[in-house]
Amino acid sequence: MTPIKTPVTAIKTAVTAMKLYTLDVNCLIKAKAILQQPFSPLQPALRRLLSEADMLRDQSPESVTHKTLLPVSGDIHDYYSFGTYWWPNPRKPNGLPYVRRDGHTNPQSQNDDTDTQRIARMCDRCLTLGLAYYFTGNSRYAQVAAEQIRCWFLDAKTRMNPHLNYGQAIPGIVSGRGTGLIDTRMMWMVIDTLGLISPAKLLDTEDTAVLQQWFRDFNHWMFHSEVGHSEYVWHNNHGTWYDVQRAANAMFYGDRGLVTTIIRQGITQRLAAQIAQDGKQWMELERTVPFHYSLFNMEAHLLLCRYGEHIEIDRWEWVQDGRNVQQGVDYLLPFIAEPELWPYRDLRGIDYDSALRLLLQAARGYPQDAKRYQAVLATFPAETLTSRDRLLWQS
Repeated sequence: MTPIKTPVTAIKTAVTAMKLYTLDVNCLIKAKAILQQPFSPLQPALRRLLSEADMLRDQSPESVTHKTLLPVSGDIHDYYSFGTYWWPNPRKPNGLPYVRRDGHTNPQSQNDDTDTQRIARMCDRCLTLGLAYYFTGNSRYAQVAAEQIRCWFLDAKTRMNPHLNYGQAIPGIVSGRGTGLIDTRMMWMVIDTLGLISPAKLLDTEDTAVLQQWFRDFNHWMFHSEVGHSEYVWHNNHGTWYDVQRAANAMFYGDRGLVTTIIRQGITQRLAAQIAQDGKQWMELERTVPFHYSLFNMEAHLLLCRYGEHIEIDRWEWVQDGRNVQQGVDYLLPFIAEPELWPYRDLRGIDYDSALRLLLQAARGYPQDAKRYQAVLATFPAETLTSRDRLLWQS
């Protein structure tokens, strides 16, 4: 196959104006440089990225107004989802109230009647198109990304209201729960897409101000509403991802003080409370899919480490009560290398996509140990060579 070359004009894109909070500009610059090499190992990832972006260019933007079921508010602009692990009660003729089967996903919670998959597609769509623009300089990718952002956040007819009062509802029990915030954990992709496409100048200062207000309002709801605040007190992965979202949102609208508070409080509230000195995450190991949730929670911890960099807090190396983030990564490392050694009963086993993100970011955050993480990455299945994460976290 003929290698896909990143145009020189794209390489010279002014990164000084590109504000990224989760992704690292330096990693992206390095990926661009590697892509210029003959037989670049990143070519498979770029090919897949551009193939996916090309398909998205011809698709209509996502909107919360596309769902067919409404929350109890009756407002189609309100986000609505069902609890993932909740099923119709087999003992009741009408199936109500739903009952919980941990680790077993109810297909009804994942179809397009509600917004769960729609918001995931929206976030992924934005980042895919934003990255395609960054790596190629083709403004059409940026245009479609901007259209998606306008549709979900700006246009009065299609925008989402900035709250999740009806997220992760349980039919017959509750109209919405704080756990619905796990559905919005990838909103950082939208925020960083704004930075990726900023050289195209498709969104003006007024658009940006409205977007910042949306995320400010969403953060206010997260902490000050009964539903939103209920997620704050969780001590497992839900609490960690809650912090990730509030920190990313606050960085976008410029509240460094709030970011500092979240990172500092999280060192004791999340890190020390969740990760044992041997690296085990007991609250995740109690689940029916402990490998998945252990990786999932550590992903959130590494993102918080990344956000700490913006406010000069070295969460990567912070030790609290003899515990630190790297212990959590290193506990999982031998089991990522040899999943059959995992000592806990597990309904799913290893998720290589999640493990890939974890180790790529760990190699960046712990350069002194990068070779250990890269050695395990070298054993991953060949299909992971096409993952866009390999473009994002070049260290």
